[in-house]
Amino acid sequence: DLLRGIAAADVLHRGLLRVRPYEREPGAADGAYGRALGRLTSAMEAGGDLAGVLEAAAQELASLSGDGAGRPLVHVFGEIYVRNDPYANGYTVDHIERLGGEVLPTPLVEWFEYVSHSHVRRSLRRGKLISALRGKLKGLAIHHVRSRMEAPFEALLSDRPALKAPEILSAARPYMTENPGGEAVLCVGAPLAYLSRGAIDGAVNIFPFTCLPGTIVTAISKRLRREHPGLPWINLAFDGQEDTDNLARLEAFMHQVRGRTEACRERASAGARAAAERGVFR
Repeated sequence: DLLRGIAAADVLHRGLLRVRPYEREPGAADGAYGRALGRLTSAMEAGGDLAGVLEAAAQELASLSGDGAGRPLVHVFGEIYVRNDPYANGYTVDHIERLGGEVLPTPLVEWFEYVSHSHVRRSLRRGKLISALRGKLKGLAIHHVRSRMEAPFEALLSDRPALKAPEILSAARPYMTENPGGEAVLCVGAPLAYLSRGAIDGAVNIFPFTCLPGTIVTAISKRLRREHPGLPWINLAFDGQEDTDNLARLEAFMHQVRGRTEACRERASAGARAAAERGVFR
């Protein structure tokens, strides 16, 4: 039941962030999200059908979205608690939306998938086949639950990909040959995996001040930015105090993201015009 609740809350939150930047009536998406979250809570307490609640929520959220131009898509990741608590991260998601972006969040269930996948790999390396089999079965159960909870939002999130643990770890491998544990390897691999799909326009790493995994990712990000100059990247550390410096840096970051996105669209438009002209003069 706990896993079902986590997967359901994950996809509901992703649906909210997919719709809110484009809502026709300000506050409508938050209202729909709050009502759906309340119904999910009641269904969890009663042992009821979460998929039915999600189906209704997906339909309501989809009905609220306008036809605004697509915004730059910014992947937000990092330490699990801080990235998921708006107060702890200085309302970073709200600021990104206010500055013209759309946020692609990191689902909580990603951690469960990663732990299960890593357990299987470690067990196989150590020759513990029974342990590996148990881990594989747990992984299949997690995948089944996640797929069932995400099914009602398939249409709404069809253009917002979800990553699996093997893809994330493969993307991180050139930068982290030794996994120190924790979220660091996920925070390196996920944005690179999204980038390889052409899915994101910016990356925001959120972590508590002095957090070791966050510090590791910050150090590695220097090489990442050098080798992937097309991906704007920012590291934001939070210590529970109001931090105007982080906001100023985020504003500069979003200016860079918007500029990159507009330049890419202009190049694509120019290419399309050139192709059309070549067709006319043949």
